[in-house]
Amino acid sequence: MMDFLKANVTIISLIVAVTALVQPWLITLWKKFFRSPKIEIYPSGNLEIGYSDYGPTIGLHGTLHAPHGDVFVKSIRLKVRRVQTNEEHWFAWAVFRSPVITFNPSESQPMELPAGFIVSQTQPHRYNIVFHDPDIQSEIRPYLEKLPPLAFSIGHKHNLDFVRGTINSQEIYYKTYDEYAQSTEVTNAYARFNTLCYWQTGRYKIEVHTDTNKKDSHFMKQLPFQLTEQDVERLRRNTVVMTENHFRIVAGEQFWSFNFAYPSIMES
Repeated sequence: MMDFLKANVTIISLIVAVTALVQPWLITLWKKFFRSPKIEIYPSGNLEIGYSDYGPTIGLHGTLHAPHGDVFVKSIRLKVRRVQTNEEHWFAWAVFRSPVITFNPSESQPMELPAGFIVSQTQPHRYNIVFHDPDIQSEIRPYLEKLPPLAFSIGHKHNLDFVRGTINSQEIYYKTYDEYAQSTEVTNAYARFNTLCYWQTGRYKIEVHTDTNKKDSHFMKQLPFQLTEQDVERLRRNTVVMTENHFRIVAGEQFWSFNFAYPSIMES
């Protein structure tokens, strides 16, 4: 054996040297072409649960990390399940919000339409996304579309009465509001919005589904949370906001803000 090693010491040294030289390239190639892509999801802070013209909504913010190489994220979807009843709903991303907080009340938070993006291995991606239930929004939309022209029509009619001097400004306000609030369109919309708001007291589980451009690469993370009676009551008050704001526009009044619940993410 020793004689063989002595006789072939040059060849053996060459093999060792070549192996040492090629090894980093092999590792790089393996990581780039053979190692499975991966997206790690790190949520931050509390969830934002809402109900508005978009239907039921969920706001998530945090960081995405791709430890095995750059990954293009095609879409992120949520599946929400109420634990007590196993009722499930799918949420699609609606808007991307800026991670920068605006302290000026007169400035709205910058938003943009959702689109695919790259998560770099060397630089984690911060996200702040609002998701909504598109099925519920499609049911809400026909009712909402009837409210602006109704409010304008009623307001215009009573403004003519005011111009003619038949009623004073306080009377016109209450007369216009009563006619708007008691109309068939508003009462039907209010009843339907209440029915479509499916947030209830209890425990929920969110499944965050992330789809990438890599073949068969689908990633999921669970985020449990709890809604209290106070949370649900606050969210259901938004049905009033959804109908009232159209009248407030015609009346020249400030919009009512929507109410949200901010439950913490529980341990799985």
